[in-house]
Amino acid sequence: MVSPDFNRIEIHNASTNIAWTNVSITALGTVSKGEFEMIDNATVVLTDCAFTDMSTFVFLSNGDAPGTTWRRCGSIITAGGDYTGAKVIEPSVSGTDVSGFIWDSATDPVGLMDNMVFTKGANVHHAIEFGTSCPATVTLAGIAFTGFHATDGQTTSTLYFTDTGADVDWTVNLSGCTGNISYKKARAGDTVTLVASVVITLTGMKDSTQVRVFEYGTTTPELAGIEDATAGTPDNRSFAFSLEAATVVDIRLHNVAYTSDDIEQYTIPALAASLPIVQKFDRNYENPV
Repeated sequence: MVSPDFNRIEIHNASTNIAWTNVSITALGTVSKGEFEMIDNATVVLTDCAFTDMSTFVFLSNGDAPGTTWRRCGSIITAGGDYTGAKVIEPSVSGTDVSGFIWDSATDPVGLMDNMVFTKGANVHHAIEFGTSCPATVTLAGIAFTGFHATDGQTTSTLYFTDTGADVDWTVNLSGCTGNISYKKARAGDTVTLVASVVITLTGMKDSTQVRVFEYGTTTPELAGIEDATAGTPDNRSFAFSLEAATVVDIRLHNVAYTSDDIEQYTIPALAASLPIVQKFDRNYENPV
């Protein structure tokens, strides 16, 4: 005799630091199955946890859940964060254009949703919904989809693109994903292009390194890049991008304290690759002429 949201875990105070590892919670009832929501953007890391038969989970941008499994739970709503290796198994949500996992972040999910697993089950829903904050180009790497419709435009198509209020040309780079990968769009004027691509990761870069990837021999168009690589530690920054196999590119790196370490005429291979970057300290930076 309680309301559906009576059993609820709420995260308050942005200074809070929550780290759960191998925590398992299973709901016992059907009326108030248990919700989880970050009210304030605290530091929350749920590693290799397991949640069964619960309701909705809402994460803000500082919420991570790598390796975590949700089995027969409600929608997982995110605003960024690390969900590598997480599993969304047979969500309890059902209906037209609802989704088991909602990515609503201005960040490309490459490196953050890699190797996830989505299993549909009997209910009508999409696997992943891209929210209004998402960039027009996203990359999915190593994700396994099971049970979703092979045809676009269905209530059980794999991917769902919400109406952002303007026509968008969506591009989804797919690297090493398996299963049916179809899509449905909420806005008639949108276009969706699925591209078989390969993820390339630059590693070992110093802090404040700028990366630009151009078509070989040109400085336009810019195919990928970042103003300041922030992933990893200050002495081991990384940046991942994805392009279609056999594309030939020039990779330009710039850091005011280090000499340039460009990679020219690099051919994107058939499989994902990691490129180590070695940057040498520029003595002129410390002692300019």
